[in-house]
Amino acid sequence: MNILEASWIPVHDARGRAVTIAPHEIVKPALDAGAIAWPRVDLQCATLEFLVGVFQTTCAPVSADEWARWYLTPPTSADLSARLAPFASAFELLGDGPRFLQDRDIPRDDVVSVTSLLIDSPGENTLKKNADLFVKRTSDAALSEAAAAISLFALQAYAPAGGAGNRTGMRGGGPLTTLLVAPRQGTHGLWRTIWLNVLPANVLHCAPPSRPTPDVFPWMGETCTSETHDGEARTVRPNERNALQAFWGMPRRIWLHAEPGERRCFVTGERVSTSVTGFSSRPFGASYAGWSHPLTPYRTDAKKDTRLPLHPSGSIDYRDWLGYVHAREQRNGQIEPAAVVQQLDAGGSTPSRRAVVQSPNGMSATMLAFGYDMDNMKARRFVRSVIPDLKLYTSEFIEADVARLVEAADFAASMLRTTLRDALFGRNAKGDASWIDEELTSRTESSFRQAVEALQHIHSRFDEKFGEDVAKTLSAFGEALRAKALAIFSDHVDLDSAESMDMERVIRAQTILRSSLRGEKFAKRLGLNQPPAEGVAS
Repeated sequence: MNILEASWIPVHDARGRAVTIAPHEIVKPALDAGAIAWPRVDLQCATLEFLVGVFQTTCAPVSADEWARWYLTPPTSADLSARLAPFASAFELLGDGPRFLQDRDIPRDDVVSVTSLLIDSPGENTLKKNADLFVKRTSDAALSEAAAAISLFALQAYAPAGGAGNRTGMRGGGPLTTLLVAPRQGTHGLWRTIWLNVLPANVLHCAPPSRPTPDVFPWMGETCTSETHDGEARTVRPNERNALQAFWGMPRRIWLHAEPGERRCFVTGERVSTSVTGFSSRPFGASYAGWSHPLTPYRTDAKKDTRLPLHPSGSIDYRDWLGYVHAREQRNGQIEPAAVVQQLDAGGSTPSRRAVVQSPNGMSATMLAFGYDMDNMKARRFVRSVIPDLKLYTSEFIEADVARLVEAADFAASMLRTTLRDALFGRNAKGDASWIDEELTSRTESSFRQAVEALQHIHSRFDEKFGEDVAKTLSAFGEALRAKALAIFSDHVDLDSAESMDMERVIRAQTILRSSLRGEKFAKRLGLNQPPAEGVAS
């Protein structure tokens, strides 16, 4: 199967039917970003990222104006097919020649189950403990060629630590990806979503290739390995390769094994005549250092002289959104939005990316943020979040006020986490308490969205009641945080049946929580001169 030419990407068409399309068919008018129809959300997201990589590599516009022309008037399927054709040889999944994201130089022995292509598959220790709850072991597992192709891409792009010599992805294990998603009104939604995330060639400071070359597609040449020599492992740095290799990194050395004969794909459930049943692998694939991926936010720390890609930890919630859109200073460094988000203000085009994102006629663009929450080699879960109305978060006028909402939510979550853990287990208790943050943000997300929408309206009219109305909006959100935090505390600490608890400890913790969310520190984070007035929170 050639994954540039074959119809293999599952989508739901305009009638809701499941069909497959080739990459050049994403310009079909009825398709939008939500049309990708893999039964696994991680593969849906990986497919969007794969398509961005394909069209960034093969069709990068030379200028912002050229980008705008293809956004306003999408190319035809034939146009795209012609652009992709010269690169087809780099996208063969099987066969004796170069294979997509595979190392043809490794021995073909020691075949492992194809289930191990999936990042959340059980590791060796998990199997020994009989703890494989989500992706079950099976001796006869098979993947369709299509499912194997996107699973392989996801593994190479998001590869976690995998033991001695098994390298992580270019952005470390389980990186965060942020994608702009086109407004859903109108047509060509899938194409416009992909094209929103494709940058002019000069932004990436690289020459677009005219054919497959090893400096973009590493499997087209001699395998770059990272064995240690003289005490140091060899690393691949961006000045040694085309910047487009950011989309096509190959940290894992893999060779897929396919067999004829009808089998059922354990991801899609479909019966296929040829399937991938296992793969061979070797350690010491490419080790990347110093790269910048256009779809990932980074955290910079001037004091430590570091710049590291963000990774999901626990959930992705509204407290994270602002940092994905605006550079934001935090205690452990400054968040730098992904390069594609930074290009929202690129001039010279009509419409500009910002004009698209801030569409005045109804629905605006959204942002999709996703990635694996990893615990070293273990995938805890795949997390996904949608910033619902991106124009509200890209407005420079309300950025400071939205930051105050986030800072207040951070403070409330911290105090709830500290006091609830103290009440339940004592001050010295350890363990993962991220569920407390998640419960608070889940219960207050609607209040946050209402506050942001209210701030947008207040800033748009900027009348004599501006300051008063902003303060009321901030205060109302503060009261919502306070009410929900106290409610969560009460839900988990039942004072009426707490015979086994240290009541003095419980009451002390509850008192600290109440006073902290009525104190000056909380008010300061909201930008208020005094704490929020007590009332009924929405």
